[in-house]
Amino acid sequence: MTTTELRQELLKKIDHLSDQQLNQVLKFIDQVNQENNSQSTAPETGTYEKFLQSGLIGCVEIEENLSTSYKQVLAEGWAKKYDHR
Repeated sequence: MTTTELRQELLKKIDHLSDQQLNQVLKFIDQVNQENNSQSTAPETGTYEKFLQSGLIGCVEIEENLSTSYKQVLAEGWAKKYDHR
């Protein structure tokens, strides 16, 4: 459907709505416009910023070289946690 066809279809359907339904449609359109405006004006945040905002960064303390020593760290941690079995 083209934009013109969509608008014509909307106008046909709007003609059959009650005042209460028209108010609901108007509120919905305002909400959609407001969300659209807030998304376009908000700066794009990266992954680091999202994690920082969520509070996940800094919630645990680990070694700086964990990417190379993770197997040893996991083995030691599991040994402490599950060694009693």
